[in-house]
Amino acid sequence: MLNKEFKKKLETKLKNFKKSKTLEVCLKILGAIFSLIVIYVVLFFGKISPGVVVAGISLGGKTPEEAIEVLSSKVNTPQKITLTGNEQSFDIELETINFSYDFQKSAQAAYMLDKTGNVFYDIWQKSILPFGKTEI
Repeated sequence: MLNKEFKKKLETKLKNFKKSKTLEVCLKILGAIFSLIVIYVVLFFGKISPGVVVAGISLGGKTPEEAIEVLSSKVNTPQKITLTGNEQSFDIELETINFSYDFQKSAQAAYMLDKTGNVFYDIWQKSILPFGKTEI
């Protein structure tokens, strides 16, 4: 009789021990994930997320203002474009059609890529952007 009671108590304690270890591991994993998210948000607060590219120029880690400066200094505006079709080609001087790049809108689009207001989408974007390139 004593043996059976002792055995039951021992089994109960072992089960509780296993459950608490599992819970502990899960809490540690969740804590690590939460910590990584907080670090990411702090590092890139007010900045464009890593992996964002505009006109072949990486803007990750820059503020929108810095991105505007980088784009305006590195992007060369062509003088003309050539349209070709049916064995004909036409040169269009870009100055005649008031062509210009809007670096402010480009920088803002790059900044807002993972700040849509949809929490789940934004978290997904923040988790995949650093591991690839997203061209705007």
